[in-house]
Amino acid sequence: MGRKSDLILHVMKQFVSLKFFCLLMLFPFFLEGNAKSIFYVKVDGVGNGTSWNDAAGNIQDMIKKTTAGDEIWVAGGTYYPTLDVEISVDGWTYNSKTFLLKNGICLYGGFQGNEFNIESRTKSDKNGNGTIEDWEFTYETVLSGDIDGVEDIWEKDINSHYWNVTGVYKNSDIVVYLAATEPDKTIFDGFKVKRGKSYGIYNEGTIKNCIINKNGTYPGSGVYNASNGLIVNCLVSNNASNGIFNKGEVTNCVIMDNERGVMNSGNGIIKNSIVNNNFDRGIDSDEWKFDENDKIIAYDQK
Repeated sequence: MGRKSDLILHVMKQFVSLKFFCLLMLFPFFLEGNAKSIFYVKVDGVGNGTSWNDAAGNIQDMIKKTTAGDEIWVAGGTYYPTLDVEISVDGWTYNSKTFLLKNGICLYGGFQGNEFNIESRTKSDKNGNGTIEDWEFTYETVLSGDIDGVEDIWEKDINSHYWNVTGVYKNSDIVVYLAATEPDKTIFDGFKVKRGKSYGIYNEGTIKNCIINKNGTYPGSGVYNASNGLIVNCLVSNNASNGIFNKGEVTNCVIMDNERGVMNSGNGIIKNSIVNNNFDRGIDSDEWKFDENDKIIAYDQK
């Protein structure tokens, strides 16, 4: 009886050891399946994007490499879209170059090009008003739709206060197209987006800590914020039509010096934001939600 018990015990120990060994062998594969990759981009980069020292130079090439959960870190400088796409927005079809983002990917700008974490990005009082705003990155990362080499000229009409804009005819129609089914996992953070002929950004994800400036000749806007889109801690200024065409949520933003501040449509929500000094009106709306506990400062328009 004792020998039989010893044999059973021995077999059980062998089974447990084998099971543990198998789990140990599989553990790296579990880690690999859950690990995120970070790709790095610099203006003069010529590498494969695996580190700052081996940074790539083309943002879209890095987007193509990513899978859900990955991040792309982009150093300061100016970048231009390179991917030709056909995009439809509210019945209008656009054919031009754009930065085409993927669902579940996070794109971060504002890096000097040597950081090891996102929190190390530095900010400074760029406009000299005594306050460092969320969007004031020391190393500004600009995504520009000015792809034709023709100088854009933006002038305000002294009587109407509207923008007169020339030189944008062959600019990118939509500089950034952010399509997402998981907006909380699809983040666009730390960029200045400018010179989109129709839109600076089409957004179904989360835009954070950005400047959206001088986009959107009619029909268009600085940002088209779709029903699942979120815009938070951003400056939206000097856009030729709407600052934001909003069907989603806008929170903690400054929206100023646009032709119209916000065109709110459907169930769009605006919270804790300053809407100021827009030429036509601050907020134009067919329907919008407002919580009396939220702070919206909408000054008289010109």
